[in-house]
Amino acid sequence: MVTVIGDISIRDHYPLSAAYMFGSLFISGGIAGAIVIGNQVQKTKNFKHTIVTLCSLCFSILLGLLVFLKKDFEWFSGMLFTALGFCLLPLYAISVDFGAELTYPLHESFSTGIIVLLGQIFSVIYITSSTYYI
Repeated sequence: MVTVIGDISIRDHYPLSAAYMFGSLFISGGIAGAIVIGNQVQKTKNFKHTIVTLCSLCFSILLGLLVFLKKDFEWFSGMLFTALGFCLLPLYAISVDFGAELTYPLHESFSTGIIVLLGQIFSVIYITSSTYYI
């Protein structure tokens, strides 16, 4: 995702320093989100509701980025990238944990390995296609 953030920000004529800032804000927001949302999910064990909420938030944040990246609002785009990292990075860990719970009769390491493998294959396809179209 950070690779795509760099490509998008350079395409929209932001300086290279802004691309670095967007990537670091995305990762910083993701670390904070993993701590906050991870603790909340461990307490409530409400995986499905959390996944649906985070996906909805990510979709609305991405729509905001489509609008504000074109308008040259660097500070607001930085806030949106931070919020996107806050919602998007914990989503991966929660989804893997939820997938392992859904496939309970299978060993947890097997189901987690399959989920991670499919995620890696999808990310290679996504990065390759998005850098081609951007």
